[in-house]
Order: sequence, then structure tokens, then C-alpha cells
Amino acid sequence: MGRIGSSGRPILYTGARNFHAALGVGVCMIRQLRIQAFVVTMAVAALVVMGPAPAAASCAAPPPIDEHLSTADAVFVGTVHRVANEGRTASVEVHEIWTGPDLPASVVVHGGPDEPGMATSADRHFQAGTQYLFAASARDGRLDDNACTATQPWTDELAGLRPTDAREPMPLVEETAGMVPVEVPAPLLVALLGASAVALIGFLAFRRRA
Repeated sequence: MGRIGSSGRPILYTGARNFHAALGVGVCMIRQLRIQAFVVTMAVAALVVMGPAPAAASCAAPPPIDEHLSTADAVFVGTVHRVANEGRTASVEVHEIWTGPDLPASVVVHGGPDEPGMATSADRHFQAGTQYLFAASARDGRLDDNACTATQPWTDELAGLRPTDAREPMPLVEETAGMVPVEVPAPLLVALLGASAVALIGFLAFRRRA
């Protein structure tokens, strides 16, 4: 009830109260909608930044391993001694070549895209210190691999697949004239060159004075 007017009839504020109540409800709903919109926006932003997780590789049913090896460009046994690119790029010490082109004693095998942040569902990840039987593709001197090939960690059972004409890799540096080349570290080489240059300049300056 409201106060009594001059006419003697009560003045009611029911309409005003209902209006304020409705206004309060509307404000609360707007706030809730803003909060929900903020949460949705942050979730979308997180998906954009993180990107979708790569799906598991969907490879066709593999043929028997001996058939698979016969179709690979380069089959060799080697040990991964260093990985990069999230484990998809492997520096490999080659122990023995089974089929394919001649390979040096150290090669790089690419198990996926080289670009950082790029990934596919068929990427292969290598473990440093693990010996593998590699079944890679070889194109223009580059070795590529993926999760759908016959590449696998070495086991004793794989020795039964070794061909009779397996061969050793090419040496990194050939010995000439019976001399074994010595690898000089880059910092030491720079220091030696710098010292030689200083000595030469000093010698020329001494000759001019003489």
C-alpha cells in the first residue's frame, strides 16, 4: 500500500515496484550473458592459439614386412644419436645398408614436416639412442619417413630378413696417402688462423723496419 492521496484514495506503487523488479532481473540476465560470452570467447581463443591436436595416423593395413621392405627406396640399419623438430628429425649413424642407394656413415631422416609447429597425423617420432631398421623414401638425396612405413626399432628377429648383399656405408672422410685426417674444432681453427695472421703481420712489419 502507498500513502493516502488528497481525494482520500490510496496511491499504489505496485506498477513501479514491478518495473524496478523487472529491471533488476534484466540487469542480472545481461551480466550472465556477458559472462557466458566472455567464457566462450576465451575458449575459442585458446583453440585458435593451441590448434587442434593431430589425429592418430590412419594407415592402410600393412603388408608383410618382407614385402614392405622390398618396396622401400632405402632400407638400412642405424642408430639415432640426436633428434630435433619435436623428435621428427633424426641424425642417424648408419651401420649397414640393405637395399637402396649408397649412404654415408651419418644421415638425416625426416619423419614429418620441417616447419616448426607443423604436424600431420602420419608423423614419425624417433628416440635418441635407439637402433632402427629404416624403410625410408629417398628423393634427391633426402630421406623421408612416416608412421605408415615398416621402420621399427631393431629386434633380433629382424636379423632373419638381412639380405646376403648387405653392405657398409660410405666413410665420411676418405683416408689419403695412408694419413688419417684429424678433425679440428671450429673455435680452435679460428684461433689458429687469427694467430697466423698476427704473426704474418708482425713479420712483414719487422722486414720493413729492417
